[in-house]
Amino acid sequence: MQLLTSDIMEFLINFQDSTGIDFELTLKNNKIYIRFFSGNIFQMPNLAESFLDKAKFKKYYEILNFTLEFTYKITNLLNNTEY
Repeated sequence: MQLLTSDIMEFLINFQDSTGIDFELTLKNNKIYIRFFSGNIFQMPNLAESFLDKAKFKKYYEILNFTLEFTYKITNLLNNTEY
């Protein structure tokens, strides 16, 4: 429960609300796993079509950016929390 502070919860909710991408977090053996329910956006499409699909690239960016920001937030929280 020390990891799920109000600002972390707000960050998680804002990501889901703004992108519509569902996800789940799992804590297991001192590791955090993030599972995105992103449908088929990671299937290999026709390359000519994929370069023109800005919406798909935006989803890729949102997922990667969320993962990076979440990692920074959790790392900062862990570094500043007394056990």
